[in-house]
Amino acid sequence: MEEVLEQGTCWAIGVSNYMIRHLEEVLEHGRVIPAVNQVELHPFLHPRELAAFCKAHGIQIESYSPLTKAQHLFDPAIVRVGKGTDVRPLR
Repeated sequence: MEEVLEQGTCWAIGVSNYMIRHLEEVLEHGRVIPAVNQVELHPFLHPRELAAFCKAHGIQIESYSPLTKAQHLFDPAIVRVGKGTDVRPLR
């Protein structure tokens, strides 16, 4: 990927589901710090240590499954936050 980046074929290198130990390995052996790390992140799962590590190294966190595939869509806290919007529940 670093060669592809150097050739100008891509704009940045990103990783997915990398935990701190994976990122440490990349930082130790790679020449390029990943621009982004896509991980599961939502109000019910917030990997604070990973987020702090990424921030300290300039790696942007991108989340997926922001509401746990709608499993917690009707959680009271989520409903409270959503009441101020025009978004209607799925059910």
